Amino acid sequence: MSLPTRRWPELPTALLSAALTLFAVCVPVEAQRQQPQPQTPKRTVREVRTPDGSRFLLIRDPQLRQIHWALASWTDGRDDPTGLPGLTAATARASLLGTWSTGSSDPVAERAALDALDVAWQTRMADQGNPAFEAALLQRDRDAAALCDPRAFVRVLAAAPAHRPEIVDRDGVAVFSLTTLEPALGEVARLIFERREQQALRGLARTWLPALLDRARDFSLHPERRVQAELLALTTPSSTRIALLETPPMLAPKRAQAMACWGASQHPRNTVHVIYGGFDLDGASEMLAATFADTSLPTPPARSPAVNRRLQSQRRSVVPGNLPNSVSLAWILPRDASPHAVAVAARWLTNDRNGHLRRKLQRKRPQLQMRAVGPWPSGAATPLLRIDATDPQGTTDLVEDLLAACREAAAEELKDGQYWNANVLTVAEWHAATDEARALAVLLAERALKSPNSPTAPTAPKTVKGEEIRRILRTTFAGQAAIVEGS
Repeated sequence: MSLPTRRWPELPTALLSAALTLFAVCVPVEAQRQQPQPQTPKRTVREVRTPDGSRFLLIRDPQLRQIHWALASWTDGRDDPTGLPGLTAATARASLLGTWSTGSSDPVAERAALDALDVAWQTRMADQGNPAFEAALLQRDRDAAALCDPRAFVRVLAAAPAHRPEIVDRDGVAVFSLTTLEPALGEVARLIFERREQQALRGLARTWLPALLDRARDFSLHPERRVQAELLALTTPSSTRIALLETPPMLAPKRAQAMACWGASQHPRNTVHVIYGGFDLDGASEMLAATFADTSLPTPPARSPAVNRRLQSQRRSVVPGNLPNSVSLAWILPRDASPHAVAVAARWLTNDRNGHLRRKLQRKRPQLQMRAVGPWPSGAATPLLRIDATDPQGTTDLVEDLLAACREAAAEELKDGQYWNANVLTVAEWHAATDEARALAVLLAERALKSPNSPTAPTAPKTVKGEEIRRILRTTFAGQAAIVEGS
């Protein structure tokens, strides 16, 4: 006897399709786990020194189709002539206005016109109330403008193609960056070499004067700049950053001075290139060696090595016109302190979430606001750890409270978990600053210039152990502090 056949109810087509899809997704999960998954291609880093002495960090990322080029150079004041702070930064901003080969209809005539314009500018600045000098300056400016096209260099770059060439000033470092493709890499390299070797520095007056006005405005709107300048004067009186923080003198640079600044800041020994993206490392290395074969820029004097000497006694000063009820303290950091480790230590001391100094002083000073910054100034020969504090209740005994809390914080033996938030926040900040490949190239170029002896990798910084943070803080706080109070 045959058994009756059981008939299942027919499912709607849409429901059946969904069920089959779910079955196809869920059933082979275990099988997928057992099969090896394709790995993401790793980035390859290669350092190249070209015959002219230029340093290149080549980072090949197979996942990127574009190439990001970042060129870092100093604007920290060490190449500025006396009385003209900020001139190096002005030459970096003027550098995109073209070269003698690109943008000049008659290089010989334009050189003579720019020299005449320079004389007229100096004469006018020496006697600003003379209408005849003003008229002569305008005429010389028109003569020079008739011999050039200051937009030609950017157009030629765009035709290479190179996208969005720009100059970014990042706290003592100027980074020239652009984005291109591998077939255009050789042409872009040629133009970057031309920018260095044949720089015309057109439009310098239009670059220099607005920068002076901006710095004068910043000095009046941000009184904390006076405190920072005083801290540097107490700890490192030879620092070139002091002049950059103070109100600038209303002087005009001579063209020869500007060209000297350009040559010193752009010399191969004082720059770092980062090329990041999808390209052939061997081919790029050969091309760069052929393009950057030599330089006509005069060899600049060697930059002074790091000098970290502890203060022999406490140094204290009062700056009028600063924020009331405020105080700033600074200590010289150990010479071997990693910039990343110092940044984590500074965040651990005063971050808004669970800053160690905040918790120590919260009961006694509930309205206290503070911030730790380090290494400061960024890339300085003698970096400092700076703590700024403001208490609406007043500054009586505030310095003593801060010094005692700093020494206690450095002496405590805490588990690594106590430093977890500071590490996480610092790494999160790194990811936020490098969410784009081009931003990462710019950051790596800046860091490679500031820390030439530290490895540069396109990966997030590693967690800093509590032992390293304590070592840095113990050594730092064992030294004397420079103290500046506002009045």
